[in-house]
Amino acid sequence: MPCLLISILCLLSWWSNAFALTLPLPADGGDVVGQNQVIYSQSGQSLSDIAMEYGVGFYELIEANPQVNSQNISANTPINIPGQFVLPSGPRTGLVINLAELRVYYYLPNSMEVMTFPIAIGKEGWGTPLAKGIVTARVKDPVWVVPVSIREESARQGIILPEAVMPGPKNPLGHYALRLSIPSVLLHGTTAPRTIGRRGSHGCMRMYPTDIETLYNTVTVGTPVRIVNEPVKIGIGAGKLYAEAHVPLQEYPNQAIDLSATTQAILTQKGILATPEIDWSAVQTTLAEMNGLPQEIGNITSYMNFTAIPLAND
Repeated sequence: MPCLLISILCLLSWWSNAFALTLPLPADGGDVVGQNQVIYSQSGQSLSDIAMEYGVGFYELIEANPQVNSQNISANTPINIPGQFVLPSGPRTGLVINLAELRVYYYLPNSMEVMTFPIAIGKEGWGTPLAKGIVTARVKDPVWVVPVSIREESARQGIILPEAVMPGPKNPLGHYALRLSIPSVLLHGTTAPRTIGRRGSHGCMRMYPTDIETLYNTVTVGTPVRIVNEPVKIGIGAGKLYAEAHVPLQEYPNQAIDLSATTQAILTQKGILATPEIDWSAVQTTLAEMNGLPQEIGNITSYMNFTAIPLAND
C-alpha cells in the first residue's frame, strides 16, 4: 500500500478517535490519555466556531490558545485543539465531572477505555455543587419543570417563563437528559451549543447534543457520579510526571495544591517506590500559564520497575 495512503488512513483513524473521544486507558496504570492536535483556522472563523466544529469546550480552547484573538482570527492561524488529558484523581469508575476543567469523564465498565466530553456548568451565583451520587434515570425528550428561583430571576429581567416547558425545539434541556441523585442537577443536552465549555447554566451541566445522546445510549441507571473541582491535576505517563493547570473557578480563587504531597500520594497509590525528580521551573511555568494542556514537569527513574496496583473502587 502506498505510504501516502497509509498516512491518510492513520490520520483518519486518529481523527475518528479524537472526535469520539473514547480513549484507551494506559495499560500500566498511568494517568495521561489522548493526544493534542493543531489545526489551521479558516477565514472568518472564531474560536467559538472552532470549538463547535471539533467538539471541545470554549474556555479550554481559550486557555490553550492565549495568543489568539477569539473573535478575529487570521486565516491559517495554528490553533491548539485539546485532546490530551491528565485523568482526575480518585476512583476510575462511573462519571467524574471536573468543574474547573468543564469536562466530564465516563469510565466504561469492564473496559480499559474512558469517554470524555466538554460541558457547561453553573454560572456565578448558580454554581454546580461538589457532590457524589448516582444516575437515577435516563430520559428522552424531557419536560423542563422550571424552578421557582429561575422563573423569579427571569421575571426580574422582564421574561415570563411557564411552570413547565414541553419537549420540542424550545426546550433548553434538549432531547436527552440523565437525572442524578444530586438535587437540582442534571446532565442534559442544549438548544444553545455555543454555551458548551462556558459557565452558562443555573447549576445543571449541559452537553453538546451528540455527546449527551452518546451518554444516554451508554450510561446505565445506578452509575456512580462524582463532581469534583481540580484546577491542577498531576499524573504519570511513561515514566514522566505531568501537570495540567486550568484557570480556577471564581468561587475557589485561592485553592492551592501541595505538589510534592500530591505526587507522593499518586506514587504510593500505584505502588511506586521512587523519589520523583521534579523540575520546579517547569512547575512554575505550568501554573503561571494555566493553558489546560498536560506539561512534563519531571521524571520517575525507576518507573519501569514497579507493578501497578489497580485503583480502588468506591
